[in-house]
Amino acid sequence: MPTVPLLRIGYVALTDAAPLLAADELGFFARQGFRVALSEEGAWAALRDKIALGALDGAHMLGPMPIALACGLGGVSARLSVGAGIGRNGNTVALSRALAEEAGADGRGALAPGAFAAAVRARAAAGRPPVRLAAVFPFSSQNYLLRHWLALGGLHPDRDLRLTVVPPSRAVRALADGEVDGFCAGEPWGSHAAAVGAGVVALATGDIWPDHPEKVLAFREGLPRATARATATP
Repeated sequence: MPTVPLLRIGYVALTDAAPLLAADELGFFARQGFRVALSEEGAWAALRDKIALGALDGAHMLGPMPIALACGLGGVSARLSVGAGIGRNGNTVALSRALAEEAGADGRGALAPGAFAAAVRARAAAGRPPVRLAAVFPFSSQNYLLRHWLALGGLHPDRDLRLTVVPPSRAVRALADGEVDGFCAGEPWGSHAAAVGAGVVALATGDIWPDHPEKVLAFREGLPRATARATATP
C-alpha cells in the first residue's frame, strides 16, 4: 500500500469547526485511512493565504472564499475544490449595550432593520460619530448578509455608517474596548459577548436568510483525487 500523505487542514475557532475537531478526536480520519494534522488559524485572511501558498492542503472556510480565490479578489488567487458543506446559519449580530438600547434590541428577538436604521439616523442627527460595525472577512456571508440587512432598513452600508473587518477571535474585545459598536461573526462569539456583558445579541443571520449556506470544507485543486489514489489498496 502506498505511503499515505499527511493532509494539513486549517480551521478558525468557531462552533461550526466542530465536525473536523470531532472527526480527529474520535479517530474518524484514521479509520478511513487518512493522516490529518489540524491547524488552528487566528484569522480568515491567514487561512486564505496559507492555502493559497500551499502551507495548508485544505480548510474549513467561509462559503464565498473559494469563489473569491478563484477570481483573485483581494489580490490572492488559488483554485480550490469544495468537498462538502459543513454549516448553515450559525452567525449572530451583536451590538454594544448602548447601541442596543438605542435601537430597542433586548436579546429576546430579532431586531428589525428599520429600528436599527432609526438609531443610526438619530446618532447622525445628534452629530455623534457614525456607527461602526465589523464583519469577519470581506468575502463572507457575514459581510454580505449584514449589508443586506442594513439595506432593508434603508441604510447605505458604505455611506450611512462605517463597516470594517475584525477576526472572529478579536470581535468581542473590539466591542468591549469601543473599537466597534457591533459585529457579525460566527458563534460562539456573539453569545460570548452577551455572556461577558460586552454586548447584546440583536439577531442571527438565519433571521435574515433562513438556512443560508455558511462554511465549506475545501481543498487545493486535485488534492482529494490524488489522496484517494494514495490510500487505495493496489
